[in-house]
Amino acid sequence: MPPVRPHVLVLFGATGDLARRKLLPGLIHLHQAGLLPECQIVGTSLDMLDDEGFRCFARGACDEFARHDIPEDQLRDFEQRLTYVPQHAGAEALAQAVDRAERVLGGEPRRLHYLSIPPAAAGPVVQLLGAAGLVDRARIVMEKPFGTNLLSAQALNKNNETFLHLAETRLKQARTEAVSDIDARKKAIAEARKLGEPASQKPAGVVSTVKKIYPKKRRPK
Repeated sequence: MPPVRPHVLVLFGATGDLARRKLLPGLIHLHQAGLLPECQIVGTSLDMLDDEGFRCFARGACDEFARHDIPEDQLRDFEQRLTYVPQHAGAEALAQAVDRAERVLGGEPRRLHYLSIPPAAAGPVVQLLGAAGLVDRARIVMEKPFGTNLLSAQALNKNNETFLHLAETRLKQARTEAVSDIDARKKAIAEARKLGEPASQKPAGVVSTVKKIYPKKRRPK
C-alpha cells in the first residue's frame, strides 16, 4: 500500500449521532492501526465547544462505541489531533482553523471535507467551503441521502460543480502564473546577455515553482 499523504479532515456535524457512534470511533481505530500517520482533524458543528470540549466529546464517544478498549496513551495521542471551531463562527474562522492544522503538518496537505449533516444543510456547507477558500487540494464526502428530492439533489450537484470549477480555476491560475514567471525570467536572461552580464539559466525560485505545478514528465521545456 502506498503511503497515505498528509490530510486535514474537516468533519462537519462533528458532534452529531453519526460522528459519535461511527466516525470518531472509526478514526481512532485507524489511528491505532497506524493508518492515520499524518492527519489533523478539525471538527465543526452547531454546538458551542472549544478544542478541549470537542476532545472530551470524542473521548466519550470512543469509550462508549469503540470496538475494544483503547490504551490511554493512544487515546491521548489521538486527542491531540483534534481541534474544533463552531460552524456559526463563519468562513474566516473555519479557514483559520484549517490553516493552523495544516501548519502542524507542514507543506500542502490534502483536505477532506466530510459532511455528516442533514441533506438540507449540504448546500450551505459547500458554499461555506467556497467562501473560506478551502477548495484547493480538496475532496468532499457526503452522507446519504443526497438531497431530499430530485430538485434538491440537482441543486446539490450544481453546488458541487461550482466547488470543482473553483478548484480547477485556481489550478489554471497557478499554472499560468508559473509560465508567466518563466517567460519573464527568460526575457531577463536575454537582456542580461545583450549587456554581457552573467545570468542563471535555472533560478531556484522558478525551478521550484515548475516542480510544484507540473509533474516531472510534463515540465515545460
